[in-house]
Amino acid sequence: RQRSKGREVPYPVGAFRSEWAHYPVLIRQFHPDLNGGIALTQVPPAADVWILWQCEAGHLFIATPWEQRQRPGTSRRRSTWCPEC
Repeated sequence: RQRSKGREVPYPVGAFRSEWAHYPVLIRQFHPDLNGGIALTQVPPAADVWILWQCEAGHLFIATPWEQRQRPGTSRRRSTWCPEC
């Protein structure tokens, strides 16, 4: 994306804040330090990129934002969004 947009950083921090606000569980599972310093609000929710997530139980797993958004979110269990839990 850097070459296609002609910028060092394709999307500034906060560019997708309102879109991610609908997914508080995913916001908690995303860690910039595990993803090369990239903030979740720099990643489009429909991006086809691998992201490292960490559930509240400590499991690390890789998934795209689209895959994570498709997981069920109506359960009250904290581990709903983790494939290992």
